[in-house]
Amino acid sequence: MYRVLGRNGLVLPANYTAEVRQAAGVRKETFIDPPRRRNRLWQADFSEYETAAAGVGNLGGVVDYVAKVNLACEVTVTKTTADAIGFLEAALAEVEALLGVTWIEDLTDPATGETGTLRLVTDNGPCFKSGRFAAWVASKRHLVHVRTRKRAPWTNGMIERFFEVSRVRFLARIRGWSV
Repeated sequence: MYRVLGRNGLVLPANYTAEVRQAAGVRKETFIDPPRRRNRLWQADFSEYETAAAGVGNLGGVVDYVAKVNLACEVTVTKTTADAIGFLEAALAEVEALLGVTWIEDLTDPATGETGTLRLVTDNGPCFKSGRFAAWVASKRHLVHVRTRKRAPWTNGMIERFFEVSRVRFLARIRGWSV
């Protein structure tokens, strides 16, 4: 029976519960003591929207948790890993353009010279779970990726709220309403 289940991909890996506990610990650490300074916690996600011509597009966005600033919002046709990396690279470039210093220099504490980490919170979409995305995050030394719990969109509430407000404003503009 075990071999049949394994062939059909219905057996969990041996260290599955350890990985789940570790991910839960990282999530708790992120939100128990939320940051009080910009560029310490970002929330990123994709959202679908329907255009007036009945086409469907995707918004890929990043919001800073403390500053409540949208750092990137790119329109894409797909929700691939390349699209996710693209809007995150755009967000990193936007931080450098806004502050005049690199994002790593902004993470550095002027008093101690110690460099902190930037936590990136995403949902469990396939593009954020891919090996290519994990490799990109690993290439950014001071970036830590945290995925939300399954079926817990409130954990990523800042970016979800941004998408909802953007959708309302977009529809209002199309229909000629004042917001």
